[in-house]
This record gives sequence, structure tokens and C-alpha cells, in this order.
Amino acid sequence: MIKLEEIKHGAYVTCTIESRVIKKARISIERGTAYVCQDKISGSGCSEKFRFRHSWSIGSIDGLIHSNLESEAYFDRYIRASDVRKLELVDTEWNTEENSA
Repeated sequence: MIKLEEIKHGAYVTCTIESRVIKKARISIERGTAYVCQDKISGSGCSEKFRFRHSWSIGSIDGLIHSNLESEAYFDRYIRASDVRKLELVDTEWNTEENSA
């Protein structure tokens, strides 16, 4: 599971949303809300999708950062409330072969 401090605008991630495995995604942060931008499932919209078709809200990052509830257990429950599972940071941009998958 990704850590709170790793949720940054433009970060490359993988995850599962509503039981659908997302191998290529990026985090977009707009007006204090974090989104998983990807091509598999439509959700809440954001303007910067990094050329993906869809985005899915994982909630208010500002609310978490400024609260006293920054424990990993709370963060995990918070992310899971958005139907996102297994949110993991990916070190680098995907290669061309992976992008075509």
C-alpha cells in the first residue's frame, strides 16, 4: 500500500478499482482531492488526466494531511472507502510494450 507522503501529483501507480486491475495509472491532485487517472473505469472527473480517458477520486488529501489521523491503518481504510485497493507506487514510467497492454 502506498504511503500518504507518496501521493504526489504525477506519481505513477498501479491499483485495483472495483475489482478491476489497473496496471497503468497516475495520481492527479486538484483542489485538494487526489484522483487515480487510468483508462479502465470512469469515476469522478478531474482536468489533468495525463492523457488517460478516466479518473477516479480517492478523496481529500488536504483533509488527511491536516488531521491527526495520519496513521497507516486510517489511511488504508480511507483509500479503501473509495473502492481503490492495492494502490502501489511504480518507480518509473511504463515502457512502450507495457503501454500497449
